[in-house]
Amino acid sequence: MRTPRLKERRLEASVKILLIVALLVMSFLGNRCEKQRKAGPSTPPKEPVAMPDAAVEPDVEEAAEAIADAAGEDAPSETAANVADATGDAADAPDAEAPPPITFKNVPKIPSFKPSPNQPVADPVELEYLTDQDKTVKILTEGTWAKRKGMLTLIPMKRERVADGLAWRFRILLALSDDDEPITGFFKPRQENYWDWLKEVHAYNIGRRINAPTVPTVLRFFKKTSFSGWLGKVPAEETTMFKWEGKKDPKIRGALKYWVPSYWHRHFGAKVANEDYMTAIAKSIHPANREKLEKEYPLYLEVGKGIIFDYLIINEDRPENLGTILMPDGTHKLVLIDNGLALGVEHAGRTVMKKMFMGMRMFPKDMIDAIRTLDEDELTDMLRPPDDPVMWLPEVCIAQIIKRKDFILKTVDEWHAKWGDIVWY
Repeated sequence: MRTPRLKERRLEASVKILLIVALLVMSFLGNRCEKQRKAGPSTPPKEPVAMPDAAVEPDVEEAAEAIADAAGEDAPSETAANVADATGDAADAPDAEAPPPITFKNVPKIPSFKPSPNQPVADPVELEYLTDQDKTVKILTEGTWAKRKGMLTLIPMKRERVADGLAWRFRILLALSDDDEPITGFFKPRQENYWDWLKEVHAYNIGRRINAPTVPTVLRFFKKTSFSGWLGKVPAEETTMFKWEGKKDPKIRGALKYWVPSYWHRHFGAKVANEDYMTAIAKSIHPANREKLEKEYPLYLEVGKGIIFDYLIINEDRPENLGTILMPDGTHKLVLIDNGLALGVEHAGRTVMKKMFMGMRMFPKDMIDAIRTLDEDELTDMLRPPDDPVMWLPEVCIAQIIKRKDFILKTVDEWHAKWGDIVWY
């Protein structure tokens, strides 16, 4: 028989067990509530908002222009039909959509080109003298008058016009040594009321600085005694315009240019290089024509360089003094032989080269980059050398070059901002 004391002890043990279980349950429930409170109430996902069709499929041209405008100068592009990677980092993502193509309207036609059976084929050496300009400049600068059997060392060329009066030009045979094959230089001496010699020198220096297709030209001094044989045969009144420098041993300065033997004057093959033809070429220099121009008409891309150069130096004498040489492989090379009427004071009537430039839609990047770095100080040192006032151009001419430079860059940059890198060639 159980005693009362034993019953009490068993009752106490049961109560303790119940209390422990109750505490454990309460603790579990409390932790669960705390976690739910911190997590907060859940919200159902929102339904997607439908966009109108116009926002999903924008106009192709507007979208392309917006991409080019947003990308600015860093927007690379490969062809006239694409503006690649124009949106920056987003375009680099694997799942990024390709930018929409640019659709060009009213693409200008490329003028036809027909070779002339009458154009002489140039000796490959001519191309070397035109492209290796350091070599040619060295001969023009340091070469002495050469004698070769069957060739005249000096050929005087008389120029007489009602408007300009009398002027003399000379073809001079030059070589660095007796063993070298000579080249012919075309010398424009310093004469009264003539400044074309000065402008030839300055125009060439600018052209070479910006990668223009110019003919090698140097400033050269020749002794009066070198011309003594010719002077003795010419009436004295025809030589009074010469500006000799120095009394003891007189010299004359002038522009000495490389004479291009097979130059085909004012022609592109059988076509006459008149203003209308050149303007049509300028308009055809367009991104949509890139592939065809590069493969079939590389000469026209050289014309684009010539147009920008002529507009920068405000050359009035194009297309009169513009032509080509025909290489043995059948290709044609542009030759800008004469810049004597350039670098004057611009007036409202000089709009020919500007109109041609404004017709272009694709531009030579190497030339534009070079023009961009051509600053006023460099131009001043080039066109007004501090040690030789005879070579000075008026300051107004330099100011106008800077003004035209800024206009060229502004125009090109606007097209680049609109279309991206497809404007470069």
